[in-house]
This record gives sequence, structure tokens and C-alpha cells, in this order.
Amino acid sequence: MRQIGKYQILERIGTGGFAVVYRGYDPDIKRHVAIKLCHSRDEEIRQRFHREAEIAGSLIHPNIALIYDFGVYEQMPYLVEEFLSGEDLAHLIQRQEPAAIGTRVASLLQILRGLRHAHAHGVIHRDIKPANVRVLESGELKLMDFGTAKLADVESQLTQTGVTLGTVAYLAPERLRGKPARRNSDLFSIGVLAFELLS
Repeated sequence: MRQIGKYQILERIGTGGFAVVYRGYDPDIKRHVAIKLCHSRDEEIRQRFHREAEIAGSLIHPNIALIYDFGVYEQMPYLVEEFLSGEDLAHLIQRQEPAAIGTRVASLLQILRGLRHAHAHGVIHRDIKPANVRVLESGELKLMDFGTAKLADVESQLTQTGVTLGTVAYLAPERLRGKPARRNSDLFSIGVLAFELLS
């Protein structure tokens, strides 16, 4: 694959359960981008993919990954977001490199600022974890992957009753019991992330 829409494909940089992520190039604006292409034929997953573009695309904040575009290529939906260098926070934590407590707290505050912005706009992330936070080479952190996010005041029609989305180790107790996610559910997940980061 050499091109998706107007975007030139440079390399594959990741593969998930229902999507492939490429590093691409926007020839009009002349910038590198990340392109997430959904290859699942499951209609609910495709709708969730589109919803991620709608929800995350409305959030403009230094600590949230920017969504630039959404489209369909050969019947497969794709979204285009800013290309983020660096690594996931999960990798940084796993390496257990020594870092000053002040540096770690400053990193945590960046994540909290991004989450506060999302919550202020009625968005609940529902999958806060180190793997969904990108640490840039500059030290800036960005919250990513709003694929399971929902609007706080809107009941989603995409999640079946009793089905819980997210990563089990970071889920709040009420979510493990199958109850709806609320803002404080994200805060519980941040607490688990904070424990891993600070310890």
C-alpha cells in the first residue's frame, strides 16, 4: 500500500486487533501524520472507529493527540492524527529508569490536564493506561486512543448491556460490575497509572 486518500504511506508502525497504523505524509500541508486504518468488517467496531474520530477530533489540547481527518479507503474507515515521536509511557515505566520524583509528578500533571480538558467537554476516556499515553522526546505527554471513549451525557448504543470496555487492570470497581463509566471511573484508572509511574 502506497497511498490512502491523499496521504502517502511511508511505513507500518503498529498493528492492533482491528487496525493497522502507518506513518504517512500529507503532501498538501507537508507534514508527517499517523494513519489508523480499520480492517475489521464488524459494523460495531467500524462505528466505534468513526466515533473516536468525532469525539477526539473535537478535543484541542496540548496533552491530547490531535485528530486531523477521517475518511474511507476501499470500504475501510481510517483516521489521520498527529504523528508522535517518542514512546508509550508503558515502555518507560517497564524500563524502570531512575527519574526524579518531581519529573514523574510533572508527567502525571500533564496527563491530568489532558483528562481535565476531555472531562470539561463531556468526554469520558474509559481506557486510561500507560500504553495510551505518549511521551515525546521533548518531555511532553499526550493522551491517545479514544476508541472506547463516550460522551458523559449520551448513552452509547454501541456497547451491549453488561459488556465492559477497557483494560481490566485499570478499571474502577463499578465498571468491573458492569455499571456505566463516569468521570470518576477515569480518575480511578489515573490512580492506578499514578501508582505505577511514581513507584
